[in-house]
Amino acid sequence: MNIVHANPEAFVLGWNVLVLWLTYSVVMPRFVQGDVRRLLATDAVMSILSLGVVATVFAGSGVTFRLVAFDANWFIFAFATYLILEIPLSMRLMASLRSRR
Repeated sequence: MNIVHANPEAFVLGWNVLVLWLTYSVVMPRFVQGDVRRLLATDAVMSILSLGVVATVFAGSGVTFRLVAFDANWFIFAFATYLILEIPLSMRLMASLRSRR
């Protein structure tokens, strides 16, 4: 058993944190520049990238993930944790974009 499958929740959470850090500290400041369309496109691309990597590791593996009080498959766990982690970041970014106007 490799380290990814030994603790799949930690792998997915760590990957999501890394993608969100890159998105909000590197990619968004360079490409968004206050344009909501660019923000949405960038967010969609980075979300798909994150889910795509998790899919290549866990799709069809049968690994179950513990999500608070129930078991979930890789997609539900990755998508839910990505959203939970991203909401505060996106709210902060939207507030800063509004204050620039």
